[in-house]
Amino acid sequence: MTTDSSLDGLLRWRCIGPFRGGRVVAVTGSYSDRNTFYFGGCAGGVWKTVDAGTYWRNVSDGFFTTSSVGAIAVAPSDSNVIYAGTGETTIRIDVSHGDGVYKSSDEGRTWTNVGLRDTRHIGKITMSGEVTEYPVPGDSGVASLEHRRAELMDSLVFRRVVEPGAAHLAATRTLDDDQQRLLADALVAVGAADSPADHRQADSRLHLAIVSLTASPQLIDAVTGVQAQLNDMLLAIPVLPVNIEHSSRQHSEIVTAILSGHAQAARRAMESHCDDTAALLRGLLR
Repeated sequence: MTTDSSLDGLLRWRCIGPFRGGRVVAVTGSYSDRNTFYFGGCAGGVWKTVDAGTYWRNVSDGFFTTSSVGAIAVAPSDSNVIYAGTGETTIRIDVSHGDGVYKSSDEGRTWTNVGLRDTRHIGKITMSGEVTEYPVPGDSGVASLEHRRAELMDSLVFRRVVEPGAAHLAATRTLDDDQQRLLADALVAVGAADSPADHRQADSRLHLAIVSLTASPQLIDAVTGVQAQLNDMLLAIPVLPVNIEHSSRQHSEIVTAILSGHAQAARRAMESHCDDTAALLRGLLR
């Protein structure tokens, strides 16, 4: 393949800033100005450029009470209106939660929290046509899930297939010392969590640690996706001592089976865990 040398610089990706640490999972642009873009940092708030990336500036400082942004969108009908959902949904060892949705009506100059504070993790905002706002019943994560009943029920079925399969596969692999330590440490972290939010996060990390041992990118994506899909519901489960004790016993059985190389036992233990969790989750949507 030959190219015109005058176009050479246009065929290579280059960093256009800003030069800051952290990841980005949320990017959007203005519908009325082709040079205006926004991104939400996983730990850096919302940033804006009006010159196609030559200069960037933070526009959320002083308005947001959390720095983690998981989703951002400009209204197609009015580029003055921007919504930012806080709390990334990517399941990692250092994921940060948020405190709902923020709205700007003046291209990011000022922001107001408009609700969904208890959802904690928002991974996508979709708008089409005119902007219509609806009241949030009780501003609770459970209320925000009602319209997604069929989707979430399907996720419970999908989880019942992929997570036991991941536990089975992990148990068939020969784990090195670092992998065994990763799994053991993740289990200890769940037991050491001292708040509902910390427990939910540690629980997700354990499930992600299990699937990471399979070394299957597609399986890792599947488990990560279903955990993110069900995250709002999982956060809504009452963190009662009896629930924690039961879940902890199941986690220990799963980890013990994997470390011992007992694949069928690992599958059965994860199936029981998924079934019991699903029973609680279905109760939230009745």
